[in-house]
Amino acid sequence: MVSVPQLCRLVAFIAERGCRLVLCGDRDQHSSPERGEAIRILQDSHSVRSVQLTETFRPQVPYLKETVLDLKAHRRKEGYERLDAHGDIIEIEDPFELREAAVELHP
Repeated sequence: MVSVPQLCRLVAFIAERGCRLVLCGDRDQHSSPERGEAIRILQDSHSVRSVQLTETFRPQVPYLKETVLDLKAHRRKEGYERLDAHGDIIEIEDPFELREAAVELHP
């Protein structure tokens, strides 16, 4: 989410102190609130060496890992159907009932 002006200030800061900079992020997640998407520009211009994680490690429950992989591959229907089959999707239309359920779930 770093913008071009932010990255310029950061690079100047670390250059003054003789530090190294390691950038970490996912350009497909969120864009910068300020002008210029610095990570995308650096990657597209091949100004920096980048690596990519190819395996998902966070979800430990097998069906959740499969769901994450489906959603990452834009197979939304399959992902949401799997969540629904495991009871992870609960639809509540009444706003009062929804609020009560949220309060009970997160005391």
